[in-house]
Amino acid sequence: MNEIDKLLVENLLEALRQIQNYLVLAFGTSASALALAVTLWKWGKRQEELRPKLVPEPAPKEKPEQAPEHPEVVVPGIAVALDPYIAEAVFLALTCVAGLMAGYAAQSATVIVSRLPPIHGLLQAPSPFPSIATSPYPAVRFIPVVLPPLLASCAACLELRREKAAPTAFGAWLVFIIVPYFLLGLALHRPGWAL
Repeated sequence: MNEIDKLLVENLLEALRQIQNYLVLAFGTSASALALAVTLWKWGKRQEELRPKLVPEPAPKEKPEQAPEHPEVVVPGIAVALDPYIAEAVFLALTCVAGLMAGYAAQSATVIVSRLPPIHGLLQAPSPFPSIATSPYPAVRFIPVVLPPLLASCAACLELRREKAAPTAFGAWLVFIIVPYFLLGLALHRPGWAL
């Protein structure tokens, strides 16, 4: 095997690592977005319960219970605390970007495989590399591809329901979230990644 083939195999392994890393990032950010959306949903419900109803004014000695302000959220990698609504949007955007980057790495791996010469055993060498993309089991390849957009879509649904947004806003969020993972799923469709 010459130096160019060695370099291509190294680049292929790096592309497989990147797919793995981006899918782990996508799972973490989508789960964080959903957890934050559920927390904000519960906080909003509590706010509604604490709002004064149409009742007479309390006696001067009694003070109505004040609704607590929502806390700020510290997002890893960002130096300042964010408003929870902005943090949720950041998590959803990171989920989409991670899907795009994983799809780009999968496309790069496909291009690298097409450039490798058909030397016996050369294309099979990266197959046992422990990653999501090289798993021979379809569930291992597709659960990490399906789970982040599912969690992120649930988070976006809760957010848009809380804001009483138009259905077109929800459709736009769904397209923004699902399309990168759909393309990634197509790239990982080959069984065992058939290297």
